[in-house]
Amino acid sequence: MVTLDPCSRLNTIYCQLVPSIIQDAEDNKYLNTRSVIESGFEKLEEKSYQLGQKCSNCGNCGKCEAETIENLFLDIRESLEVIWAKQLSNKLHQVVNEPLLVC
Repeated sequence: MVTLDPCSRLNTIYCQLVPSIIQDAEDNKYLNTRSVIESGFEKLEEKSYQLGQKCSNCGNCGKCEAETIENLFLDIRESLEVIWAKQLSNKLHQVVNEPLLVC
C-alpha cells in the first residue's frame, strides 16, 4: 500500500476531488442529492484542514495554509450555490411552463 504525504493528499483533493464534486453537482438531475453532495463536501473540507495542519512542517508549498484552504472552499461553496440556484430556477421554469390538464 502506498502512503501519500499530507501535501500530496491535499493536491489530490484540489486537482481531482473538488472538480469531481463540481461536475457531479452540475450533472445532478435531482434536487434531493444536493444534501449528499454538500455533506461529502463538508467532510472533505474538514479533512483538508486536518491535512493542512499535518503538512505545516513541509515548508512553503502554499496549499497547506489554513487561509488557502478556507479561500478554496469558500470559492467552491459559491460555485455550488450558483449551480443550485440555476437548477432550482430550471425546475421552477419547467413547472410554470407545463400545460394544465383540464378534465
